[in-house]
Amino acid sequence: MTKARRKLAFFLAAITLITGLWAGLMTTHAQTTDYYFNLTVNTSDISKRTVKAGGSAYETIFYVTPTYFNRNIRYHAASFYLDTHSQYGVDITLTKAQTNQTVTGRYYITPPSNKYYYLYGTYDAAATSGSSLYVEGRFTP
Repeated sequence: MTKARRKLAFFLAAITLITGLWAGLMTTHAQTTDYYFNLTVNTSDISKRTVKAGGSAYETIFYVTPTYFNRNIRYHAASFYLDTHSQYGVDITLTKAQTNQTVTGRYYITPPSNKYYYLYGTYDAAATSGSSLYVEGRFTP
């Protein structure tokens, strides 16, 4: 192999490597987790921990999609930062009418990316008392 061809092969290999590394850094995808809440008056529940993505498509909102309600009782949900168990997301209210609709919530502050968050759900005791609520859905921090 001639010296010019070796240089060309080396150059193409380097470009391929750099492009692959760059693409790997730029394609961070948001994780979504399913949640299952059993809520009653004066109780709360939390989802599994989920990583908030970073990268070029970084957003300062979280998404909640309720997929099942056993009763028509509303509940509140917010995104919490696992490291400090602090509420980072503004409370959102979810109802049976929003089944299979994605609801967005804003963060109070810019949440650190590539860290774990969980969804915290609470029963709306002001709306109804004495009844329990089972709800399922998806959460993307």
